[in-house]
Amino acid sequence: MGEKISRRNYLKYVGTGIVGFAVGGAVGYFSRTPEVIEKVTTQTETVTKTVTGTLTGTPTTITTVAPTTVITTVAPTPTVLKRLSILNQETDADSVAWLKKAIEAYEKENPYVKIALDSISVTEVWNRITLDIPAGKAAEVVTLPYFGSAVTLATQGFLQPITDVIKAVNEKYKGTDADWAPYSRLVLEGEDYCFPFDVNTMILYTRKDYFEEAGINRAPKTWNEVIEFATLLQKDTDKDGKIDRWGIIWSAGRNNANTEQYIILAWQHGAKFFDDDFNVVLDSPEYIDNAVQALETYKKLTDLSPPGSTGFSWPEMISYFTGGRVAMGRYTGGRLTKRIHADNPTIEDKVEVYPLPQVDPSHPVHYSPQDVFAVVSRSVYPEEGVRFLKWFIPSRHFINFLHTVPTHFTPPIKCMWESEDYRTYTAPGLEDLVNLLNRHFDADKANFESAWYGFDLTCEPGNVYYNPFAGAILGGLQIPDMVQSYLLGKMDARSAVKYGAEEIRKVVESLKATMTIKYKIEAWKGR
Repeated sequence: MGEKISRRNYLKYVGTGIVGFAVGGAVGYFSRTPEVIEKVTTQTETVTKTVTGTLTGTPTTITTVAPTTVITTVAPTPTVLKRLSILNQETDADSVAWLKKAIEAYEKENPYVKIALDSISVTEVWNRITLDIPAGKAAEVVTLPYFGSAVTLATQGFLQPITDVIKAVNEKYKGTDADWAPYSRLVLEGEDYCFPFDVNTMILYTRKDYFEEAGINRAPKTWNEVIEFATLLQKDTDKDGKIDRWGIIWSAGRNNANTEQYIILAWQHGAKFFDDDFNVVLDSPEYIDNAVQALETYKKLTDLSPPGSTGFSWPEMISYFTGGRVAMGRYTGGRLTKRIHADNPTIEDKVEVYPLPQVDPSHPVHYSPQDVFAVVSRSVYPEEGVRFLKWFIPSRHFINFLHTVPTHFTPPIKCMWESEDYRTYTAPGLEDLVNLLNRHFDADKANFESAWYGFDLTCEPGNVYYNPFAGAILGGLQIPDMVQSYLLGKMDARSAVKYGAEEIRKVVESLKATMTIKYKIEAWKGR
């Protein structure tokens, strides 16, 4: 194992331009003057009794006094308004609304704290963070769409330890280390650096009525069956000679939906991106044929998807499926369940959810990324960010947040998932969504259990260490560009894999070039 950074010395590496972030502007954090909202001068009146004469007699002694007033002035004490911000990639309207309710409650309890909530698309988060840190604008609290993003940031000293938050959750729900799913915690030198708030396993949504109409009586178990079934499920519903209902929606745009789809196909075909020394091996003699096969399968799925799929992302997955225009669609997590309920509830009883198809069902591989909360160490008030999370996450305000997207915000923490708070507590205004969660309990349970056997790029199947470059790759466009170079006919599949591997290599080398120290973090496997 390479050398590790301890809590005491990691800060000395942060200011040296490590891992590709330009840090010159970061001094702005420490030169900004906190906002003063009022100055109070306190005056205290002190009354003393001064003896002016004494008359002694028997049996009484009488002392007479005259009052004297003394004014004592206390030096002004400024009251500081601490303005924090949260960068949030969970843009569902209910999620934003209930997160705002939690912020309002926290501000009421802490009147000299104000929190701004900045909600942006999941596809924008990584770019935004990597720009905000060197510019001196980073939010205190961030939600990250991949565990790998936290690994990349933490291994460069850009995240604040939040061990007290983990302890508070265990204390609230009477949990132990055994309650936390494998790969759900990022522990460096005994400190935790992020909090996983959901697990989003890739699953397959199907329209059972369309399947029955086509004479198909079961869900596909392999990608070859997906391709076969999707061909049978295509239909010209208005008889104009053109297909207007497709077998599958496959988003192949230049975005992270594309990234995730290729990763799981590559793994299932036997390919790999990195070895445990963080060398890029996708185009190595051992793996390139498998990587090419994954690209070829990807193209077959795209060809069966609606026209324009090379520009599609998450919204198109949702709109085509809820609109009844496709028979199958894969999604990472259960968000589509809520969208069906909200946008087209008449089809809720016609939808069935299944595990993701495999290349070889006897050796299944599942993709299960986890979203996390973290605190940026280079924000103005990182300690206040930790303080907010320590208040928020063990509270019912956090449970309310989880309830806003049933079967998607599934916590990978057994003691929390099994708690009465998660299963039955219902805040006024969330009754409909909690009912939805319990109607789809089996799907939520499957999502929860998948956290114990799923992977994401942070620690690939067969690897031992967290990949410190995973966040940059998951948040970047190297994989989508590789896929599209083949889909759009710019390269053959083998050339595309070589191109993609070389682009990933460039990212790794640019990050390594500014690393002062190399070290590895053993993946959390539960204890």
